Amino acid sequence: MLIMAKFLHNGLPWITAIVVLTGWCIYRILRRDVTRSTVRDWLLYVVVGMLIIAAVVLSAYSRIEIETFMGWLVPICTGAIFLGYPAKEAWEFHKLTKYWFVLGFLATAHFIFFFGVLSRQWRGNPVLIAATGLPEVFIATVILSLCLGQPEAKPPA
Repeated sequence: MLIMAKFLHNGLPWITAIVVLTGWCIYRILRRDVTRSTVRDWLLYVVVGMLIIAAVVLSAYSRIEIETFMGWLVPICTGAIFLGYPAKEAWEFHKLTKYWFVLGFLATAHFIFFFGVLSRQWRGNPVLIAATGLPEVFIATVILSLCLGQPEAKPPA
């Protein structure tokens, strides 16, 4: 455990990981046609990855109990998966108020389920990311398509 603490305290591995991740993103962007959306997507992945790493490191240094940390991390990650994919698929409706209302309703229902229905023991279980996340993606996609209609078909790239 002491060796792991020294490894985490040393900033070199973290800086190396950041440089490698950034280099990989630049490489992937340059391999594709460089468009504004490509750069935005890859930078978003970097930011999300950094936030996850920061949350894990901060929880390790602040001595938050693992049960408390997982009790918040699992619902947030499941919510990101649950809302992220359907929201991206229906993004062409983002200028409609109905789109944001439906996403807000789905997010509220998700967190009511996690914090109101599930017990504390189940809430921190990482298995729930797959067990509830996948059915929630399906439910969210169906609800969005019923409320907003079908997005226009995109031509193959």
